[in-house]
Amino acid sequence: MKKKSVKLTVVFLLSMFAAVFLSLTFETTVQAQLAKSPQAANVNATAVQGQLATTVQEQLAKFPQVANVNATTVQGQLATTVQEQLAKFPQAANVNATTVQAQLATTVQGQLANFSSQRSNVKMTAVSRTPKSLEVWWIAANGSIQDAYWSEGSQWQRFELAPPGSASVNGAITAVSRIPNSLEVWWIGVNGSIQDAYWSEGSQWQRFELAPPGSASVNGEITAVSRISNSLEVWWIGANGSIQDAYWSEGSQWQRFELAPGGSASINGGITAVSRIPNSLEIWWIAANGSIQDAYWSEGSQWQRFELAPGGSAAINGEITAVSRIPNSLEVWWIGINGSIQDAYWSEGSQWQRFELAPPDSASVNGDITAVSRIPNSLEVWWIGTNGSIQNAYWSEGSQWQRFELAPAGSA
Repeated sequence: MKKKSVKLTVVFLLSMFAAVFLSLTFETTVQAQLAKSPQAANVNATAVQGQLATTVQEQLAKFPQVANVNATTVQGQLATTVQEQLAKFPQAANVNATTVQAQLATTVQGQLANFSSQRSNVKMTAVSRTPKSLEVWWIAANGSIQDAYWSEGSQWQRFELAPPGSASVNGAITAVSRIPNSLEVWWIGVNGSIQDAYWSEGSQWQRFELAPPGSASVNGEITAVSRISNSLEVWWIGANGSIQDAYWSEGSQWQRFELAPGGSASINGGITAVSRIPNSLEIWWIAANGSIQDAYWSEGSQWQRFELAPGGSAAINGEITAVSRIPNSLEVWWIGINGSIQDAYWSEGSQWQRFELAPPDSASVNGDITAVSRIPNSLEVWWIGTNGSIQNAYWSEGSQWQRFELAPAGSA
C-alpha cells in the first residue's frame, strides 16, 4: 500500500516544481535570444510561435524526467533553437520585439503546462526492506526505470535501473521485499512484456523478461505479494483483458497461468492484491463493465472467483486498493463511475458489506487511490479529487469515518 501513497504525495510536488522552474528558465532564455537577434524588431511572431511550439515539445522530449530535469542543458539546447528559428524569418513583418517576447513566453509556458499534465500520471512504487531503509522506483517519460534509495544517516542516492524504452510510459510498476536483504521490481515493457529486476545484498541488480511481448496491457496495472519469505506472486492485466498470474518459490522456476480469461478486466483499470495470512491470497480488479471482481486462494484449494460489486460500480479507468489491518479482516476501496469512493469490507464469519465513503464527484474517475493500516485498529485512505486536490479519509475502531482535504485544488 505504501507505494501508491508515495506516488500521490511525491509526483504532484515534483511535476509542479518542474513546470514552474523550467518555465522561468525558458522565459529567460527566450528574452536573452531575442535581445541578441538582429531580426528581433521585425520578425513574424506568428510564424516563430508556431515553429517554437513544435521545438519546445521536441526539446522537452529529449529531457523528459520530471524528477530530474537538467534545466541548464535544456536551456542551452533551446537557446540555439531560438536563434535558428529567429534567423528563418528576417524582415518578414514589422513586429515589435516585446510582442514576440510575450508570444514566445506564452508558448513556452503552454508547452510546459501540457508536459506537466501529461506526466502527472507517472507511476511509482516504494518498499522499506529494513526499518532504516527506503527505496523508490518510477517510470520516466522516456520509458527508463529510475531508482532512488536511502539509508539512515546517508543522503538519497539515485541511478537508472533500466534504460530509456524499457517501460510503457502508461503502464505500472510494483515492488516487493520478501526478505530484508532482497528486492524485486516488475514493470510493463513498452512492447507489453513483463520485465523483472532483482537485487540481493552484496550483488548487482539483475534483469530478465518474465513474460514475452504482448503479455500485458500497456495501459494496465501490475501488483505483487510475498505471502511467505520464500515465495513471490505477480498479477497483471493481459492485452486481451485477461488476468495473468506468475508465481515463484525458492528452488523452483517461475510458473505462469491465466487466472481469468480475456475480457475479464478493463485494460485501463486497476488491480490490487493482499495476503492477509501466510496461506492465503486475494486479488481484486476492475472489469470492463465497471464491476469489481474478486479471486481468492487458500493453500490446498483452487482459486475461486466472484463478483464483489455489479457492473457500473467502478470507473473503468480508475484504481482500486486494499488492506488487511488484522488477519481476519479485509477492506477494499475503489473510485465509482460517478466519482464517488466506494468501500467494501469483510470479517471472517461474515458476508462482504458495502457503503459509499465519499459522495459522487469526490474523486477523479481517472485518478489514483491508496490506503494504509498503520496500526491494527486504524485505516486511512487518500484519493485525487476532481479539482486535483488530495482527499483524505481516516477511521479508528469505535469511531466514524472522518474526511478532510490534505492538499488544495490543483495539487495533483
